Amino acid sequence: MCGANRDLFQFCHKHDKRIEIRYFKDGKSSIAGVYLDDECFGSGRAENKDIAKLIAVKEALRKLAEVMPIDMVIDEDSVEIYLEDAKRKLFEICSKQKWPKPIYSVEEEGGPVNRKGFVCSV
Repeated sequence: MCGANRDLFQFCHKHDKRIEIRYFKDGKSSIAGVYLDDECFGSGRAENKDIAKLIAVKEALRKLAEVMPIDMVIDEDSVEIYLEDAKRKLFEICSKQKWPKPIYSVEEEGGPVNRKGFVCSV
C-alpha cells in the first residue's frame, strides 16, 4: 500500500471513519472517489485506475489537512515515504508514456527552521 493510501486508512481507523473507494468509467478514463462516512472527500480521473485512486486519496488528504492539524491527518514520519512514493509513481508514468524524466526545482522556502516549508515544481 502506498504512503498516501496508508495514511488515509490510518486516519480513518484512528478517527472511527468509514472509508469507501468508488470507481466509475467515463470512456477511456477511470474515476475514483474517496468517501468518508458517505461524504465525498476526493476524486481523481486518469486512464489508469490506480492513478485515479492515488489522485483521489491525495485530494482527500489535502482536504482533511485544511480542516484539522496536519499531524492528525498524517504522521510526520510518513511524509518522506509519501513523497518518495509519489516521485516513483511519476517516474513510472513518464517512463510508460516515453516522456522525459521529471525535473524538480524548489520555487519557494519559508517558515521556521524546525518546520521549514517548500514549494516545488516538476
